[in-house]
Amino acid sequence: MFYPAHLNLYKQSCLVIGSGAYAERRVISLYRCGANITLVGQVGTPLLTRLSQENGIRWQKRSFEAEDLNRCDLLLVFIETEDNDLNSHIFHQAHIVHGISLVNVHDVISESTFTSTSLVNTELMTISISTGGQSPALSRRIRQYVEQLVGIDPVNHLPEKSVVASASEFAFTPSTQPPYYPVGLIATGQRYAAISQKPGKENSEMKQRLNLLERCGAELVSESSSSTVIDDVFLTLVEQSAIEKMEMLATQPKLVEVINQPNRSRFITPKLISDQDLMIGISARGEGTVEMEKAHAQLTRQFVSNGYGRFLDLLGSLRPTVSNTVPLAG
Repeated sequence: MFYPAHLNLYKQSCLVIGSGAYAERRVISLYRCGANITLVGQVGTPLLTRLSQENGIRWQKRSFEAEDLNRCDLLLVFIETEDNDLNSHIFHQAHIVHGISLVNVHDVISESTFTSTSLVNTELMTISISTGGQSPALSRRIRQYVEQLVGIDPVNHLPEKSVVASASEFAFTPSTQPPYYPVGLIATGQRYAAISQKPGKENSEMKQRLNLLERCGAELVSESSSSTVIDDVFLTLVEQSAIEKMEMLATQPKLVEVINQPNRSRFITPKLISDQDLMIGISARGEGTVEMEKAHAQLTRQFVSNGYGRFLDLLGSLRPTVSNTVPLAG
């Protein structure tokens, strides 16, 4: 299973390496979250062309070059070229050499630190749906159901190539908080830190996150009350009462959640609906708290009460059999 995280990408540098419809969907999703985006790819779409012309994105119309990663402010990288060996090389350079925390090679979990989720963004909420990789088809069906409840997300219904949509349709209003970008963090084998006022006596919200990270296979780095250094961790959780302890660290963490202080967090852990590998996360923006609670109650009744997690386990157990017996299209 993946750890659900809703990223705050406002004015954060993101790099998309790829072309065509894949790049379009990634770029538009990042764009409406307020990210500073560089696209590297030779083939675009009418909508990407318009975004570039309107200075919504920086588009390098060429193949990937090593210098594209030589930026200390890069937070997130999406990779999809047509060369699998090149994809692997870029991942190694981005994550291992340059230390970029969030790197995704499309459909290659072993060479990614996060995976994309199905998502629905409205004016008041961000909703993410993950099946832990067990059933992308079920994830899409749940997303369609969520849209019936809370409204259509235009990124999930991008126009055909022959239609050039207005780039402004996907931009958030400057006076509002930009949407979060939901991901599933691949926490297996990763080290993380937890900074609390009283180590060993964390508050209930911190304990919930620690338990979820343990289920995801992450390793907790022990915190010393006198330590000013926490090295080589994937993410850091901080209790609101322990912010001063975080500020004393010699190096400030990049991927950090200060619990109940989203304005000081690079990501937040959403309000969860969880049933085994099925994970639906909801976060509110602006005045969306009431709508979030209503959606949470509706989706809990629909998916947890009806045992979708057990159904998902069955689907996951059948996938290897289906893959081995049903020939793929050439």
